[in-house]
Amino acid sequence: MTDVDADTSARQTFVQEIGNLLGTWGLPHATGRVFGYLLIRSEPASLDEISEALDLSKGAVSVATRQLDMWTLARRTTQPGSRRVLYEASASPEVLLSVRQTQTRTFRDALAGGVKITSGPAEERLTVLTDFFDFYLRRIAQALDEWHDRRPEPGKQL
Repeated sequence: MTDVDADTSARQTFVQEIGNLLGTWGLPHATGRVFGYLLIRSEPASLDEISEALDLSKGAVSVATRQLDMWTLARRTTQPGSRRVLYEASASPEVLLSVRQTQTRTFRDALAGGVKITSGPAEERLTVLTDFFDFYLRRIAQALDEWHDRRPEPGKQL
């Protein structure tokens, strides 16, 4: 296997893994694959480029990019003097975490609802879980604040 083949194989594996992971977030596998592909590109990509690279229909890619744009995991861009729309992955950790935080808050709220209708060991168990997710959400917010405070200017290392 040549270095080029190994690199291509590693990229395909990465794209597939991101597709699988985003599937656990409730997004279609194709949408996750498109996101994975955009993450490893240096430049924004057109629908045709994405479709060809991932062997997906242009319609599937169009749906995927609209979903990624809606979730703010990718953004639409254009080139001056061209009507062609390009897509690039978001580089914001807040965007990625906000998806999970929304799901976590929803789960935490459901647990809190269970506290109100139970007593004894069940109430205690639900209270512990609710308290944990409150703590978790606060710590994620603190971690993002800390990351912003120590993040270097673009192009500089931590």
